Amino acid sequence: MKVHDLKTWPEDFELLWTGVKTADIRTAVDRTFAVGDTLVLREWNPETKLYTGRVFRRRVSHITGKPWLWPGLVMLSFAPESAPADFEPAPAEPAPTFR
Repeated sequence: MKVHDLKTWPEDFELLWTGVKTADIRTAVDRTFAVGDTLVLREWNPETKLYTGRVFRRRVSHITGKPWLWPGLVMLSFAPESAPADFEPAPAEPAPTFR
């Protein structure tokens, strides 16, 4: 399982931090995400182009790349990084088929 260090804009960071938002759409062009991976979400200020210093971790509990997403994008669902030892992530969905 991998650890992914991700920039997160302030609006999304706050919603993720408070638990209001439990999923996020990310590009998967330059990296491969897997269920069980850890995301280190770092608040990034696009105006100053600096990290704010706020950081937290989440574990990927589910991944979907349904046909309504643009190619190269995935939706990641989260569980707290400190999930209990008996935590079992949801099984991965089969890849959609296109004809």
